[in-house]
Amino acid sequence: MEMSWLRLAFLALLGSCYLPSLILPERVEPEFIFSRPSPRPDPGQFQITGYLPVYSLATVEPSRLEYLTDLVYFAATPEADGSIKISSGRRGEWNRVRQWGQQYQLRLHLGIKDLGDLPYQNSLARIAADPQLRRHFAAQITRTAVKEGFVGVDIDWEYPRGSSLSDFVALLAQLRQMFDPYGLKLSVAVSPYVPLLTESYRYVDQVHLMSYDDSGIHASYEKTRQHLKMILRQVPPEKVVLGLPFYGRIAVEHGTGPALSYRDIIKKLDPGPDRDEAGGYHFNGPKTIGQKTRLARRLGLAGVMIWQLGQDDPGERSLLRAISEINREYFPFVALRPR
Repeated sequence: MEMSWLRLAFLALLGSCYLPSLILPERVEPEFIFSRPSPRPDPGQFQITGYLPVYSLATVEPSRLEYLTDLVYFAATPEADGSIKISSGRRGEWNRVRQWGQQYQLRLHLGIKDLGDLPYQNSLARIAADPQLRRHFAAQITRTAVKEGFVGVDIDWEYPRGSSLSDFVALLAQLRQMFDPYGLKLSVAVSPYVPLLTESYRYVDQVHLMSYDDSGIHASYEKTRQHLKMILRQVPPEKVVLGLPFYGRIAVEHGTGPALSYRDIIKKLDPGPDRDEAGGYHFNGPKTIGQKTRLARRLGLAGVMIWQLGQDDPGERSLLRAISEINREYFPFVALRPR
């Protein structure tokens, strides 16, 4: 049956009332435009990913997890023989994370760390250089992720240099080959100051940009813009997840200064919501976190990620809450959690 002109007019008027709230007014700055067109991701799929190291399980506020879409359980390290070691031998801790994942409908990822600059953690360099160890390592990770119910794996290697850069390409290719039959996602954590070879990014689903730990003032909004311009020369925006620090650092001329969690900054120094410095510590308060989240939305990035969840303030000045409020401004009628 054909609609009457009166009904059509009513529907048009109704649409005009709601449509403006869904249109994003900001434009993308020309300096950030990637070299090829990139479709804007579904606004409802904007990721809010939180890293949760095993040592922070006791300090995280579980109710804050409702603001996340994804959680990286940062609990595994590679061994020199190509196996992986879960940091905690207590099964109950993983069961607790799994329970949170079910309760808050989170996608759970296994985080694998190798702080290669430390003498006791430099296994990935050896694994990546050896074809047999690469295959064994990839098989071990795949088996663990499938068995334990992870949807993906995040690799945080700090940092591959020299010949290890091309070796890392081979390792990521091996992981991609092993992951695809099971539908597992693969992400890498990358420093803007130690980029990977461009070919590396072919094999990953997402790049977690560690936009913090700068010399001088740590993690300012201006430096984040610079970091994004650097990474977007190599990676399309829909693969980039912008890293947000939940901690502050004292500014030093070279290297990084002492750190203090945002939680402790609030507790000990009590800065206002518009402040990004207190007691000599430079950090991101709710206002700056909101600006960075808006920037990620405006540029069509995959989302934002947090290092780390145990450092958030459990009260009204929660940075996770600030991120969620900005995200809801962009698409208020879509639930933040994945379906």
